Parts: sequence; C-alpha cells; structure tokens
Amino acid sequence: MFQKKNEDLVKSTSSFVERERLKKVEIMYQRISIIAKTNRKYEKLFEELSKDFDQIDETFKLLDKEVSELQITYKKMTTKTLQIELEKIGILNEKLTSKIMKISKVANKVLKQEEFLRNEMSLFREKGRIISNSYSKKRIRLDKVSRKIDVLNNQIAQRTKKFDRLIEKGDTREASELIERIRVDIIEFGTIINEGPKIQATLYDAIPSYIKKLIGIYQHAENALKVDLSHIDFTNSIKNLSSNFNKAKELFMDLKLKEVKEEIIYLIKNIKAIERIINSEIKARNIFVKEFIPAQKIVASTLKQYVQIRKEVKKQSQRGIVLNAEVSEIMTNLKFEIADLDETIMSFTNLMSDKNIPFTSKLSRMKILLNKNISAVNLMNDLYELLWRDDLTKRTIQNQYMQAEHAMISLRAKVIDSNILLSSQEEQQLVDIEETKELLKQTLSIEPFNARKAEQHSKNLMENVASYYKVVGGKIEMSKMIRNLIKEFAPNRAMDAKLNIAFVQGEKQFLAGKYA
Repeated sequence: MFQKKNEDLVKSTSSFVERERLKKVEIMYQRISIIAKTNRKYEKLFEELSKDFDQIDETFKLLDKEVSELQITYKKMTTKTLQIELEKIGILNEKLTSKIMKISKVANKVLKQEEFLRNEMSLFREKGRIISNSYSKKRIRLDKVSRKIDVLNNQIAQRTKKFDRLIEKGDTREASELIERIRVDIIEFGTIINEGPKIQATLYDAIPSYIKKLIGIYQHAENALKVDLSHIDFTNSIKNLSSNFNKAKELFMDLKLKEVKEEIIYLIKNIKAIERIINSEIKARNIFVKEFIPAQKIVASTLKQYVQIRKEVKKQSQRGIVLNAEVSEIMTNLKFEIADLDETIMSFTNLMSDKNIPFTSKLSRMKILLNKNISAVNLMNDLYELLWRDDLTKRTIQNQYMQAEHAMISLRAKVIDSNILLSSQEEQQLVDIEETKELLKQTLSIEPFNARKAEQHSKNLMENVASYYKVVGGKIEMSKMIRNLIKEFAPNRAMDAKLNIAFVQGEKQFLAGKYA
C-alpha cells in the first residue's frame, strides 16, 4: 500500500512537464515578437519578455529532466530520498508557475486591449455583412443615392483594412479611435438601408403626386366651381413648396436623413394645409349655395312674425287691455333686435354679390345673420308666452310651435356652423316639417280657436322635429368627432403611406357628408 502511494506521487509529476502549460505563453510571446518588429515602442518590452521566456524554457527543461529521472529510478530509492526528490521537483514547478504567471501578466497588458478591439471589430464586420446583404436586396429602391452609399461602403472597407494594419503593429490607441469612426459609419449605413427606401419613395413618388393632386383641386375649384382663392396666394405657395422639395432632394443625395425627414414632414404638412383650405372653400361654397335662399327665407319669416306680433299687441291695446311692464320691455328690446336683423340682412345680401370675398367669409356672415335671427325669435317666443297666457291650451301649443321654430332655426345654424351637407331624405324631412308648421300656424290664427285640431298638428310637428333633430344632431356630433380625429392623427400620416391613403379616403367621405 505504501509503495502504491509513492507510485501515484511520482506519476502526478508528469503533469508538471506537459507542453500545454507553455502554449499560451508561447502564443503571447510570438504575438509581441511580431508587434515589436513593426512598432519600436515595444522593443524594450520584448527584450525583457525574451529573457523571462528563456528562463521559463530553461526551468521547464530542468523540470522535465528531473521528472524523467525520477520516474526511472524511484523504485530503487528509499522513502527519504524519494521525499527529497519530490520536494526538489515541487520547488522547480512552483518556480515555473511563478514565471509563467509573471510573463502572462505583462503580456496581457499589451494584448488584452488588442483582443477587445479584435472582438469588437468582429462584431462590426458581422453587422456590416448583414447590412450589405440587405442593401443588395434594396439597391433598386435606393438607386437615387446608390453612388453615395457605395462611397460610404468603400470608406468602411478602407477603414477596416487600416484597423487591421494598426492592430498588427500593436497600435491599439489609434485602432481604438478608428473603430469608433467605423462604428459611426456602420450605424449610418444601417440607418440609410433601413429608412432610405421609404424616404426615397415618399420624396420621389408620394410628394410629386400630392402636389399634382393639389394643383388639380385648385384648378377645379377656380375654373369649374368659380371659387375665389386669391387670398391663399396659390402660385407663391407652389413656388415655396417647389423650393423646399428641391432642398429635400439635395439633403437626401447627401444622405442627411434626419434633415430630409424634417423637410418631408414640413412639405406634407403644408400641402395638406393648403388642400384643407381649398376644400374648406369648396365645402363652404356648396353649403352657402344650398343654404343662401333658406337663410333668407328664415329671416324673412322672422320679420313677418314680427309684423304679426306687433298687430297682436296693437289689437290688445285697442281692446282696452293694458300691457304690463314686462311686455313693454320685451317689445322695446325686440324693436332694436329686428332693426339690427334688418340691417344685417341688407348688408349680408350686398356682401354676397361680391365675387372676391371667400366663401368661408360669406358662410361666416351667414352664421352671424342666423344667430341674430335666433335672438329675435327668442324675444318673440317670450312675448307670445306673455300675450297668450290667459288661454292655457292656445299658449301651450303656441309655445310648442315657437319651441319647434326655435329648435329648427338653432339646428339650421348648427348645420351651417358644422359645415354639414344634408341628404335628400333629410331635405324631405325639412319640407314635411315646414308643411306641418304652416298647418299649425293657420290653425292658431283662425278664430274661434280649434284646440283639438291644433293639438294634433302640434303633436305631429313636435314628433317630426324630434325625429329630424335626432338624425341631424347625431350627424353634427359625428362631424365634430371626425374633425377632431383628423386633426389629432394628421401628423402621423406624413411617413405612413397606408395611413395617408386611409386619411385621403376618409377626408373624401367626410367632405361628401358620409360620416359613417
């Protein structure tokens, strides 16, 4: 058993002289030898390492000799002699280990940074390879800037070769600075390949199409619809767009993608803004043409009602009925409101004949007119309630009539204010309401008063108005919601072709009054 233990101890010394122990040190030594030949900065270090390496080699040879002799003679040795030999070999092994660690530590200071840079460069090479493969597939979609991309690609290749030369001669400082420039080049290359095709398509296809469409809308509005658009200075606007468009193309040719995207967003934003102005004028023109006569009729009806209510007040005075202070006050206020309304309708009529005034301005004046009309109707409504309060049934029906009248006037103003186009079905509902109003109005004016007939007409009128209010009121709310959505998401359409197509289709439906 004792002999077996000695045999195991002797065998374990074989691991001390395995050549693999020196392999890493030899590789480091050889690498620094190459560096020292091309970079004088490392000559002194190499001389020191050479001495250390010679000592390691001598120590290893001596250790190898001792181990070999021991393995041949250990069976003839006494236990004490064997112990001495093992201790001697152990000391040599520790000496060799210490020298290996020393030279490894010194060499690592030189080679660790080199290894890091080599690994980092290997990563950049792989990224560059992936981007180059992607570029091969997208080259046609980047044909406008292919020469510039080739220059950038060649720059990366030249810098990579220079990096390899710097690493070979151990110039890690300059290699580190160069690899940072290569990193920037790789990022720029990848950004161009990823974003470039979309930018090129937007710049050379989408924007010219948008401008062509804009010119078509403008020409149709001016020539076919006779809409005056002088206030938007379209010719100068197109010149400015053309200037920005050329600037964007120059930036793209210089591969300045960030600036190009800013110009593209600016271009699309301005094109859409001009388009919205023109479409607003077209829509205002359509609404104005459709609502001009109804608006005049509404105001004319209010003026007629004022004449009737003056007659009613006069009749009551002739019958000896003393008008209370409240009625007198309302009549005074109503007189001023009607005078203001009459003046506004005259100004409105004169203004409408001026062809140089934009339809949006005309529509705005129409809204002012209708709002003044509402104020007058409200006063007459209050007056009717006071005049007919002695006849509860007649007063109630008259109130319902005036409420319906007020609701329709208010709704008509909202329709115009929200730029709503009514359908033929909704127009027919208006006709039905007007007919029912006329029947009720006649019934209220006939003496003696027929309460049953008036109540039936009033019921029909209120039902018709409620039905119409529900449909058109919903349309108004839908219009507001759609307008807000268009405003909220409009900036996102600049760089998204699918979203922009959806917007264009949605805007057409919106302008046509198809809100669903």
